[in-house]
This record gives sequence, C-alpha cells and structure tokens, in this order.
Amino acid sequence: MNPGNWELVDKVIAILKPIFLTTKAAESDTVSIDEVIPLLKKINFDIGAITYSGIGTLKAEVLQQMKRYFVVKYDIEKTKQYSIATVLDPKFKLAGFQKKENGVLAKEMIISDLAEVAEPRHEVESGENKPSTSKDSWAAVLVDNDSGQDSQDEEMEAPYRVELERYLKEKRIADLTKDPLTYWRVKHNEFPHLGTLGRRYLCPPPGSATSERLFSTGKNVLGTKRLSLKPDNMEANLFLKYNIRALGYKTDLPRVTDDFVAPNEGNLPEAVVGEVHDDETSDVEIIMSDDED
Repeated sequence: MNPGNWELVDKVIAILKPIFLTTKAAESDTVSIDEVIPLLKKINFDIGAITYSGIGTLKAEVLQQMKRYFVVKYDIEKTKQYSIATVLDPKFKLAGFQKKENGVLAKEMIISDLAEVAEPRHEVESGENKPSTSKDSWAAVLVDNDSGQDSQDEEMEAPYRVELERYLKEKRIADLTKDPLTYWRVKHNEFPHLGTLGRRYLCPPPGSATSERLFSTGKNVLGTKRLSLKPDNMEANLFLKYNIRALGYKTDLPRVTDDFVAPNEGNLPEAVVGEVHDDETSDVEIIMSDDED
C-alpha cells in the first residue's frame, strides 16, 4: 500500500468509528430502549460532521442506508415503545428526537397512556352492561358544537397533563450515565402517573446481546468437567457473574510480595533426596533425530 492508501484508510475509519461506538453503547448490560433514538441522532450528527475529502460518496451512502433502515423501513422515532421511552428518560426528553414533530407525537402517545393509567378502563364482562343503541346514546351523539371547547379545556387541565408539562419543563439531567429508573424511583411521589409509565417503558433492552452473553457464560460454567452441576448452583453462578459488581465486590487479588512467608512454611517436612539405581533407568530408550550429532 502506498501513503495515499493509508490516508484513505484513516478517513474510512473516521466514518466507521461512530458506528462502532454506537453499537458498543447499545450492547451494554445497562442500556435500555430509551437510548436508541438519541444514539441514532448522535451517529447521524457525528458522521455528518466529518469533512474529509475523498470519502463524500461513502459518507452519503452510509447516511442513506441508515435512513432507509431506521426511518423508511422501521421509522423508529414514530414507534410507540421507543419514542415514549425517550421522552421518559430525564437525560433526553424531547431533545433526543431528530425531528421536532416526532417529539410532539410522542407527547400525544404519552397522554393517551396516562389517560389509561389515571382512569383504567374496565372490560365489559357480560351483556348487561353493554352500551345500548336506544335513545340513551343520543345524549352522546347530539352534543352542541360550541360545548366542544369547554370539554377540551377541561381535558387540558387533567392532572396527568399538568404532570407531563411540569416534567418537560424541568431541567434535563446532564450526567448521561444516570439510570432513569433511579430518577423515577426518587420522583415517583412528584410524578406518580409518569413514574408508572417509566417502569413500563424503561426496562426492555434494545437488543439480544446481553442475553446472548448470558448464554455464552452458561456454556463456559457448565463445561465437560462440571456436567453434574445442579441447576440451583448453575443459577447462583450466573447470578453472581452479573451482579457481583453491583455488590461492590472486588475480584482483584492482592499481589504477593517478595518477602511473603507462608504460614506453615516452617512445618513442612524436608525433601528426601533418593538415589537413582541403574535398574531404574535401564528400560529408558533415548531416541534422537537423524539430524542431531
């Protein structure tokens, strides 16, 4: 390769680096679906900010393929689970969306869910309570048009709407490593309805990388030398593997110093030096290769 090719490699790496870092972040054990939309916004920003010459076609193609997959095919920002989770993460809220209108749509989805949380709907169990098509339904049909604004104003003043607006006006958390579930655990009394939605939408992981690593660890624990391991012990091993860090346990062993003396070193028996008899080595055959002298 000539120097020009190495320079081109450096430019290609600059394009691929944001993709690698985003993939690595999305495969973390602690990440949730709330970070998918902000990560996509960041990767588009990072790649778009690259101004190297000679890779414009590659840069445009990468961005086009991402748009084709995440916008045209799946439209992640309009997917209910991802959009609501993004808004309910106090690190992102509406700032995590690439398009402002998608943030507005996410607010409407949250309001719809909050209405169900605040006023749960009970399914009709029997035909006795089913709505009638008789003259009683006319009360719902014949509503004066001028009274619609009053009902809308009353809906806007619903407690859960006020709760959502207060949450969105609150300053976003600057520390991007903070766990959003910890936030909602602390703020549950202040935002009770949103806290319920937070526990519902902020738990699912964005992919299967974590579970796949867990199965790989299980394969390593249950090896050929431990086939008799009981299920309870197997489960305990895997639990400790993934939770021992949360308990603050350090696995680093102290280094052995040069002046270390074993506790029972003075009580060890002296080594007995035996004599080797000729008959013990008479059957030993020494084989040398042809190229040895």
